Amino acid sequence: MGSLSHRGRSLVVLGGSVVIAAGLYMTGRDVSEWREANDSLSWKGVEARITESAATRVSGGAKSGSGHQIRIRYRYAVAGRTFEGRRINVGNHLDDDVRRDIATLHPVGSAVTVYLHPADPSRSVLETGPVFALPWVLFPGGFLVGVAGFFVFAAVTDRLQVPSGNL
Repeated sequence: MGSLSHRGRSLVVLGGSVVIAAGLYMTGRDVSEWREANDSLSWKGVEARITESAATRVSGGAKSGSGHQIRIRYRYAVAGRTFEGRRINVGNHLDDDVRRDIATLHPVGSAVTVYLHPADPSRSVLETGPVFALPWVLFPGGFLVGVAGFFVFAAVTDRLQVPSGNL
């Protein structure tokens, strides 16, 4: 076992830095979405009408399996202006069972309560609150940052050992 060459060390640092940046981006995006979902618990509700509601079974092949694709639209009015929404919840994260049942739960023409973002009434959801607990939101990006950070640290401090003749 030997140390990385200068070129190998540079590649590990560059690649690791890209992965760290991606992990930080993912974490920031996911935390922002989680905060908005958590804030939605206090959003004001207004009555809306379902204008489109369908759940279609889709097959994604051997790797992604099958599930349901949903299309839902609802129309509501605020201060004399009419808006149309499409979101079930912040991020539209739904279990497949919920996706399958959405058309039955919200048929076209039915009245529903939708919840409005206080600063922008065009942003609305049918269901409030976060779908995932905060630790699960932090895990994917945090895992990438941790693993890549370990390799970058090991490469920079010359602690990363590789079999002789490689990099």
